[in-house]
Amino acid sequence: EAKQFVWNPHYFIDLRLIDWKKILMGASGCTIKTSYLTPVKDQLSCGSCWAFSAAATWEHTYKKIFSSAINHNLSEEDMVNCGKTCAGDDAGSCSGGHTFKAFDYIKCFKVATEANYPYTATNAACMAKPKTYGAYWHGQVGTNVSFPTTDQVKAAITLYGAVTSYVFARGWSSYGTGVLNAIPNAAVTSYTYTGSDGRTYACGANYINHAVTIVGWCDAKNAWIIKNSWGTDWGSYGGYAYVAYNTYNIAKYVYYVVPRP
Repeated sequence: EAKQFVWNPHYFIDLRLIDWKKILMGASGCTIKTSYLTPVKDQLSCGSCWAFSAAATWEHTYKKIFSSAINHNLSEEDMVNCGKTCAGDDAGSCSGGHTFKAFDYIKCFKVATEANYPYTATNAACMAKPKTYGAYWHGQVGTNVSFPTTDQVKAAITLYGAVTSYVFARGWSSYGTGVLNAIPNAAVTSYTYTGSDGRTYACGANYINHAVTIVGWCDAKNAWIIKNSWGTDWGSYGGYAYVAYNTYNIAKYVYYVVPRP
């Protein structure tokens, strides 16, 4: 009320009628509200997954809270070129960034629409475009020193509609169908990569290199349903995929956002 936040009337529920255990544990089969889904996008050769994950999470949550039939598409290019935290720290670029910093940018400065600031997949100078959408607040599920539990992440999805998550997306480019489940959480001990300085680095057990949006779960498959930003031709589900619980370091860092109407 202090922030003049108004919930959509259809979102109100009688708390006495809720089977909390069922909500937290998830119903049998797959739990996903497809009406909240917005179009899958393609980040192309720019390392802007952080901006796409943040945008998709905001868009999904907006549709859940306000029951909007319109796809309010945010501009990832705005975040890449102009994104900064409330304190003025850079949110990221085509070389990577952070979803929580993107949410900070949306909260303190608002963000342009995709129509007003189209995606070019480049690090360009920030352009003065109308800032249309904002956020009341954002936060993290669990803590940054341990993985939140599966139930905690499910509860956040139930409340907000979607959450961002960092992952270790090794081998994902060749994904076809089924459940991604090859690498258990905290088991990335033999992977190396070449840094921008040309040096080779060994990854720790909780290494992450990509950001996705978790939009639902499927207990029948013991997996999260994730929305990626590699286009609709990635995999056999139009840009979505199943990622097994507790694999690929998924849910190491999980963030939610509450949009402004």
